[in-house]
Amino acid sequence: MSELRSFEGVAGMELSWERVKGGHGQYALTSAQDLFATLQREKASGSLFTGTAEAGTWTFKRTGFFHTRMAVRVAGGVQDLAVFSPRWNGSGTLDFPDGHRYSWAPASFWHQEWVLRDAAGVDILRLRTGMTTAKGVLTIEPAAAKLAELSLLSVLVWYLLLLLSEDAAVASTAAAAAAAS
Repeated sequence: MSELRSFEGVAGMELSWERVKGGHGQYALTSAQDLFATLQREKASGSLFTGTAEAGTWTFKRTGFFHTRMAVRVAGGVQDLAVFSPRWNGSGTLDFPDGHRYSWAPASFWHQEWVLRDAAGVDILRLRTGMTTAKGVLTIEPAAAKLAELSLLSVLVWYLLLLLSEDAAVASTAAAAAAAS
């Protein structure tokens, strides 16, 4: 399962994001028999990841402190391909320079299910996870079938969920330390 499969014809399918066994900071998007994409943390800590699919390779990086955003670039490029602007709860908007806009928001109270919608409010991707981000199920909605950026979006939503999970863990640790002192 090493050659990346195209996202063509995957609308309506459920794919699995999972941590690669033995790989530090490596994740793979698979079906029962095919590999669709990978996501790799570039350093032991930090927010720089590289995502790869049959359609291309991109980098994802959080920038800013008070006004954070996530920049999406073609690997090796310096120009933003898209920018995700998060809100306090992890939801936010993804903007492309050509005007395409997507919204990312929790679809469940406990934030174990998230949805990416286009500007018209149509569901594109749905991502479900358990209590950890060791594994997630990505549902590619029928409306996503003809999107040129489907593979990029499929990798980006897992990146966003990983960062949100890490932020929640840091906040929980800080709250526990504050309560103990």
